[in-house]
Amino acid sequence: MIRFDGSELDRKTFIKNGYWHDSIYNHLYDQIMNYGVAHDAVADMVYNFQTPLYKIEGMSEAIDQDEEQLIIKKVQIAHLTKSMNRALVLDKQDEFENTTVQVSGLSELVELLRSDLVVGMDVPKTKYLGESPSGLSGTGYAETISYYDGVKVQQDVKMREPLEFLTDLIFNQDGAEPKPEGLVMTFNPLFQLDRETEEKSRFFQAQIDEKYINAGVVSKEEITQSRFGTGRYNYDTILDETLGDRISVTEQAAEQQSEQANEVVDAAKEDRVGENDKVPSPSEK
Repeated sequence: MIRFDGSELDRKTFIKNGYWHDSIYNHLYDQIMNYGVAHDAVADMVYNFQTPLYKIEGMSEAIDQDEEQLIIKKVQIAHLTKSMNRALVLDKQDEFENTTVQVSGLSELVELLRSDLVVGMDVPKTKYLGESPSGLSGTGYAETISYYDGVKVQQDVKMREPLEFLTDLIFNQDGAEPKPEGLVMTFNPLFQLDRETEEKSRFFQAQIDEKYINAGVVSKEEITQSRFGTGRYNYDTILDETLGDRISVTEQAAEQQSEQANEVVDAAKEDRVGENDKVPSPSEK
């Protein structure tokens, strides 16, 4: 069984719940219900935004005398004439007016419930509701970056171990191909840089890598494997002592000087050996 737990519970509740954590939607139940009720109420208010009000002379007396059917018929005739002639026909003593529902403060109330729902979802409003950022100089960049960072943490903390276990099961089944050495699981990044920003970022990373290589902190092979070994550019540096030699610029210069000195000494020895083995000419004898 591969588990992907939702909202974590305390130890006592976790055991009481059959050793399962809570669903991520349970704590959102109230926010979702309140949000739905608010929208239903708004729709009902729009439908009944204008309510016709009839003031009919002698209405109370007609009801007392059980003649309410006359009142109903009178209202029906008024509606019929209004529908046919677009004019309302009433007795001289009767009055008619449209009363409107007061909606002041309604938008603030709905916005409050929307904000409560967004906070519960822990997703930026621009992502969850598809709204554009609001406010002066509002871009939603900070909220988006914070959301992406949170998702990345959840991927590493809650998803990596179960997915790696699933990968091992796939490769360990009968007839499966052997698991490739150095197989690393990498989640797709949510944040995408534009081309210009990406080039600048890689340029700065290359300068940092050059300093590390020159200082002997990492080897060229480690940098090559870390940046391009997965088929996608990666900013994370993976240390592997089996890849290349970590030699600083100073050590490289010392080795080069030592090699050059050894070459000079070897050349001098060869010259001496050549002179000793040289056969003298008759004039030298």
